[in-house]
Amino acid sequence: MGATLVPVVPRACSLSENKIQALPCSVNRMLMIRRLGGKIRRLRQRDQLSQADLARRIGFSKRSRGYISEIENDKKTPPAEVIVRLALLFGVSTDYLLRDDIPMMADED
Repeated sequence: MGATLVPVVPRACSLSENKIQALPCSVNRMLMIRRLGGKIRRLRQRDQLSQADLARRIGFSKRSRGYISEIENDKKTPPAEVIVRLALLFGVSTDYLLRDDIPMMADED
């Protein structure tokens, strides 16, 4: 008859020797973007932008500064399109914004 379809499910996270083994796990995803808000705040302050200015420059209304605040305080994670806009505006890579293993730039301190 027809071929049997078998769903592909990512491996669950397992702990062995206190190390997380599988990258597809949502826990690892959250570990990767833990510092996103702080990086955005430092870049915004470096460029002397208010939250309203930043919102406007990435295509939102000035009243969206509350959304920027939520991102900076790690209450919301922006969609990919917003992360790309932020990276282009600040002249950094999306990897820099998203990956915690890339330290904050020296001129941000």
